Amino acid sequence: MAKSIRKKTKKIWEDISLKLKNMALTTRFSIAIVICMGFLIMILSGILFKNMKDNIFKEAYNYMKYEQISVEEAFEQSVNSIHMSVRIFENDDVFIEFLESAARGEKLSASEILDIYEGEINTLTRIVANNPLMYCVRVYGVNDNITEMMSVLYKNNRLSNLNWGKEADICGWHLNYKDAVFSGLTDTDNTSLISYVGVINSVNYGQVGYIESVMRMDEIFPGFYDNEKKDDWAFYVEQNGNIIHGDKWPEEASYISNSITNNSSLLMEKNIKILNIEGRTLGIFTIPDDNIGGTYIGVHDITKAVSNLDTTRNTFVLILLGIMILLWVMIDRLLVRSMLKDFYEILGTIRYVRNKGDLTVRVSENTGEGYEMGELAHQFNRMLDRIEELMKENVEREILIKNAGIKSLQNQINAHFIYNVLESVKMLAEIDEEYLISDSITSLGKMLRYSMKWTSGNVTLGEELEYIDNYIALMNLRNDFKVILSTNIPDVLKKQQIPKMSLQPVVENSILHGIAPIGEDATIFIKVMEENISGRKCVRMEVSDNGAGMSEEELEELRKKIEGGIDTSDKGHGIGLKNVEDRIHLSFGKEYGMSIMSKVGEYTKISFELPYILGGTTNEKNFNS
Repeated sequence: MAKSIRKKTKKIWEDISLKLKNMALTTRFSIAIVICMGFLIMILSGILFKNMKDNIFKEAYNYMKYEQISVEEAFEQSVNSIHMSVRIFENDDVFIEFLESAARGEKLSASEILDIYEGEINTLTRIVANNPLMYCVRVYGVNDNITEMMSVLYKNNRLSNLNWGKEADICGWHLNYKDAVFSGLTDTDNTSLISYVGVINSVNYGQVGYIESVMRMDEIFPGFYDNEKKDDWAFYVEQNGNIIHGDKWPEEASYISNSITNNSSLLMEKNIKILNIEGRTLGIFTIPDDNIGGTYIGVHDITKAVSNLDTTRNTFVLILLGIMILLWVMIDRLLVRSMLKDFYEILGTIRYVRNKGDLTVRVSENTGEGYEMGELAHQFNRMLDRIEELMKENVEREILIKNAGIKSLQNQINAHFIYNVLESVKMLAEIDEEYLISDSITSLGKMLRYSMKWTSGNVTLGEELEYIDNYIALMNLRNDFKVILSTNIPDVLKKQQIPKMSLQPVVENSILHGIAPIGEDATIFIKVMEENISGRKCVRMEVSDNGAGMSEEELEELRKKIEGGIDTSDKGHGIGLKNVEDRIHLSFGKEYGMSIMSKVGEYTKISFELPYILGGTTNEKNFNS
């Protein structure tokens, strides 16, 4: 499937590329300009709408943070009121003694009951009434042997009228139930209640009753019923997963609440989140509660705000597309065609030259200085001038090549004549037993033959070394000191291709500038090795001598001459080496060349880096034939 999609995508891009290639230059320029402008506008608008959406989320977060703090404070205050009411009743000793006597089954006189009612019951009733958060506080005896005193004291059988009163353990919190303590039916105002039920104990008897501290659900959970905040609603999740909510319960609340409660990590910690649930964007804040044992969850629906922003963005994109189409027409018709007018004039001239072959035609250059089309027209005219010049030079070159061929033939004849004369002189020396002269003539003849060979420019290292041997033999005849050639070259590298006469100038420099100044016997070392430099297979050649060496100033000057930093047109040290460096660059490229190291009174070493190119005998004419 993925492979098929990639193929289709590639085919679409190929079709688009082909269509673009077949379009006129003006159309392509116009499309490119519009795309660039549109891309820039889209990026800026994307950043703008992203910031606007981020602001919506930020405002929602701050709003939920405020609501979370408000709910938490109100909830804590309500729970404290409930517990405080319980403690007031539990700490009234007279009231506890009255409950204890009822638990024992003792009968009290009417006056004693009246005293309790006018004293403790009225006092406790006023205390509860003075707390606006409390709905009521009720005390139930452990049996029915008690005189009921509204609205505080009740018989035990009243508990069975409440929906939680028949449970095995009634102590703890009870949420979202109706007041049915008298008849078993709910009260007329249908008020939802929340209460904490605890046990009342006396020191002498033990359990003497139950206390129910009651509050309205809308007091402790106002978010369940607040219809003024249309986009807000809330619910409470008990530890057993039961969801408790109020009258404000939207149609989508059921599946949204189930989705939230399935996220256990969200319920365990105090959180504020922006979530996407069932296509709605919701702000969620949670308040885990250790008192009741559950989690309060507030929901702030920002779907409408986000949807309005998305609609605005889509409308903006459509308007932008319309503007881009209009802009493309204007750019194509007015701007690009005007800009490329001179270009099409030049293009027409090029086509005329191609079709007619008329090199005398020229493009008008009456354009502003620095204008690219004017520069293009100027360069095109100079190109036509240069083509005419090259055609004339080509004719002259053909004549020179023919003349050079004739002269080369003459040189071959002259070289052949000189070499034959040297062979005759050599024979005369051998007849007279002048073997030193004979050997010298042999070396000279080999050098002449090597230098006069007709070659393309490159020879093998072995051929060059043979020439160096003959050269050193002749140099030893004319000097009082002796030069010894020492080589360390693998046989396979003797077939390495090098520019012809590239080692001889180096060896000559070693003798003239290194060994001759000290006037003593010396050795020239030639070492060749294979290397890998920056992933390239190369050959390094090193030519060193143990002669006079150079100072740092002399060495730096020589390096500048070789690099072309100092003029070497006059005769002097460095001309031959620069020539060798230039020929290496011409043959193999700028990445190859030579380097020089030297120390006064000790040595001079010249290293070459060449590409690894092996070859046999070069294609050349031997004048000894």
